[in-house]
Amino acid sequence: MNKPIILLSLSLLIVLSTNTRAQDGPQANERLPEEITVKSAPPLTSIQREINQAQKEMFLVFNELNDDDEFDIYCKYIERTGTRIRQPVCMANFFMTAQVQEAEFALSNFGYAGLRPSGPEALSVGYKFDILQKKMEAIFIESPEFTEKVNTYNGLLEKYDEQMKKNFDKF
Repeated sequence: MNKPIILLSLSLLIVLSTNTRAQDGPQANERLPEEITVKSAPPLTSIQREINQAQKEMFLVFNELNDDDEFDIYCKYIERTGTRIRQPVCMANFFMTAQVQEAEFALSNFGYAGLRPSGPEALSVGYKFDILQKKMEAIFIESPEFTEKVNTYNGLLEKYDEQMKKNFDKF
């Protein structure tokens, strides 16, 4: 008779001791912080603004060091056809000039007077892109300031790509 009472008492004692430990444990040992700080990644638009600014600074340095204005590069915001979202577009002077000449040629073919046709050769500017590439490479090698601007720009592009992967690769 004593055995069942002792076993019952022991089991009751064990249950009560685990319940009191469970109640004491979190309250005594673990305290919730008074303030919770949530850190988020920088928004993509913020990184994009940094990229646009770095690109602008990079081309300003290039234009200062470049000896031929025809190869200077300028950026402006353009609304592409079919959208109202303005995007930065950077072009060399020779390319902008070729676009104007091609537009004048196209309009003159429709009978608009007062325009000097320049012909389709206005957009055959591939060789000038090669010259521009060589000029950029030479200035990159010779100018530490331009090299720094290019590296900053490329670093921001990588940061943007990494953030895009973090934001959207989890889906």
